[in-house]
Amino acid sequence: MIHPSASATRLLRQMLADLAQKYSPTRVSLQTIPLVLGMLLVASGATAQPEDTIPQPLQTPHPCSQGTPGPRIDPIAGDHIDRDALSCLPSSRHLGGVLDSSFNRVISQQIGDGGMAFFDPVRLSSHGRSWRQTRFHLNGIDITDPARPGEPLFELPFDAWDSVAYRSLWTARPGVDVSFRAEAPNIWRLTGSTGQNVGEASWIPGDLFDREPATEYGATTERRRLRAVGELFAERAWHLGGAGRLRLVGSFIKHEHHYPTLRENNGKTTVDRAQRSTFALHHQFDDGRIFITTTVVGQTTGRSHGGAQYR
Repeated sequence: MIHPSASATRLLRQMLADLAQKYSPTRVSLQTIPLVLGMLLVASGATAQPEDTIPQPLQTPHPCSQGTPGPRIDPIAGDHIDRDALSCLPSSRHLGGVLDSSFNRVISQQIGDGGMAFFDPVRLSSHGRSWRQTRFHLNGIDITDPARPGEPLFELPFDAWDSVAYRSLWTARPGVDVSFRAEAPNIWRLTGSTGQNVGEASWIPGDLFDREPATEYGATTERRRLRAVGELFAERAWHLGGAGRLRLVGSFIKHEHHYPTLRENNGKTTVDRAQRSTFALHHQFDDGRIFITTTVVGQTTGRSHGGAQYR
């Protein structure tokens, strides 16, 4: 419904009075009625206010837009990043990639993070320490490889992380602590992916590097190349009454690596195949009097040409 304003009403009254003085009453009533009505509509529409406003569509803000995602920095207790921030930041789904990109105290001495270097050993240090002094923990339990200091016995799949903490100062065990809780974000989840090759031909002339030690059989037509054959992640969580929680996680990852200097006797590029299978279980019982947690992890890792990434 449209209501004319007071200024428009005064303007129309003045116009009618001028017309009445200039023309006869009969002429005014017959010829000016359409003109007056048209001007009434135009003036009223220009100054009218709608009675009801059009409702705006509801917009749900993305969780990553609520503040600035990143780790909580504490020089005493260490840095900590939770699951929500992990989902908003680049990670390459790799422990070395997360610490190198999100924790400014950490120096990664690995050739790369994730991707080509997904199966390479992590090398992390800070505050002048050797990467061999870095310890790795899962739910506070030390999982550092006793035969290879500075490397974990196993690596929990990225999708199973609940938080990551890093502490270097004011501690006798500087290193990483990954949290894997029984309260899963989803009751069940199944994700999978595959991909094409990462890296193509290198456009090197055939005689340019036809000598040692560049390549054994002359220049190759390809550079370092990765093919993510397949990645699969499955998760299931249960509520066992009012006091128990159980979470199961399974993961399988397979990559194929090609290196220009890793070639067979016939001149063909040797394929470095790497795969990892992981099973993890976390059970928690808490009835207010008794608190029991159980964590079980099993992992198998295979690589046909380990160390080929350094060639």
